[in-house]
Amino acid sequence: MEFGEILAGKLGGTDGKEAQTEAMTILVELVRQHPQWPDPRYLLARCYADLAALERDMGQPSEANRRQNAAIETLKAVAKTEADSTRYQMELARLRSQQAQLYCDLGKAREGVAFAKEASTTLEELIKARD
Repeated sequence: MEFGEILAGKLGGTDGKEAQTEAMTILVELVRQHPQWPDPRYLLARCYADLAALERDMGQPSEANRRQNAAIETLKAVAKTEADSTRYQMELARLRSQQAQLYCDLGKAREGVAFAKEASTTLEELIKARD
């Protein structure tokens, strides 16, 4: 279960979204002050993804898609600079598979399959690098 789902369950969608937005504001500032630290950027990407899940569940698919794209782009930058980190590569694959599901939910299965392939490719590359 994602943090955003826990917040939504405990606080309700709107309050959960507000809490995630506050966390995102703090993380954006932390990233601004310490751009070399990968963990705040990783957490920011997770925050974007959690907001995407909340917005999807609140019936806002276009906003969810925008947030999910932000999560992927943020984490792609982290994964690029921290290429040896399994953690960031695994999370990137997870975010891409969530994006695939979001596109399928929107009735855009072809685009969803493309994201699923990206997730699979990321995992395959990770496995090959670790063998």
